[in-house]
Amino acid sequence: MDVLIVKRKQQNHVAKSTIDKMEIGQTQDSSFDQDISFELKIPFQSLAVTTATTQISSLVFCLAWSVKFNFYESTATHCRVDNYLPSLSATLDFTPQRDVWRTCIGLSGVPRFFIAYLYYQIIFKSKPLLWLHWIEISALIGLSIVDSIRYFSFHATCVGIFLITSIIHMALVCNDHVKPDLAALSETTRQKLRTTKLVKKRIAILNFFTIVAALYLYDRHNRYCEIGVYSMFSFLEYIVIVLNITYHLQAYYDLAEYSIVVAKVDREVKKKFSR
Repeated sequence: MDVLIVKRKQQNHVAKSTIDKMEIGQTQDSSFDQDISFELKIPFQSLAVTTATTQISSLVFCLAWSVKFNFYESTATHCRVDNYLPSLSATLDFTPQRDVWRTCIGLSGVPRFFIAYLYYQIIFKSKPLLWLHWIEISALIGLSIVDSIRYFSFHATCVGIFLITSIIHMALVCNDHVKPDLAALSETTRQKLRTTKLVKKRIAILNFFTIVAALYLYDRHNRYCEIGVYSMFSFLEYIVIVLNITYHLQAYYDLAEYSIVVAKVDREVKKKFSR
């Protein structure tokens, strides 16, 4: 079995699949479809939506379940003042929230790693950006799996790495420090990249100031133990998570022309199209 990235092109209003990049290179040969046996074809847009939906659904579940069944325990802090909203870390101290979140983040982590690789292969072709994205995803998985009470230092480190790498990633992309390889892209993809870049810039700016505000509130909570301050921090924490998911969901548009295909490809065919 081979994993291929298939680019869908429209010719005379008839969909035609051609291999764009991956194990067997590039081809514009119309007979290619006859030389391979397609086993599974996943439109990239479906993968992007499924990944984002899994994360958002688990986030909503953890918050709703904690408010409904573990409200007092999840909103309690060392300050012993009233709070009205639990932080994500606090919700993960209980089951089934912890199990649901870890499972969903683990399952969505695999396609996120793959999505990052697709960006590297097709659009940006920057290894530093790829590794930065992978570190961000790894930190998210780390902070989700590791208990924030028993292993607070490691959990806090993962949170810090996640925030820093996400900010740097957004800054590099939105400020053109890492530019897409426009010459290798279709006009449709180039237009979508221009559109999503504006959206990403707005998300990146809002994300940065939300993180700064959240850190301020967290510090203020620890210093003064004021009523409701930790709840405001928790609210901003959820906003940061949603913004991060929304930012990466722009891949729905950036890579809309591509599908992921699992297929059987004859060795001779591979040699033919790898030249």
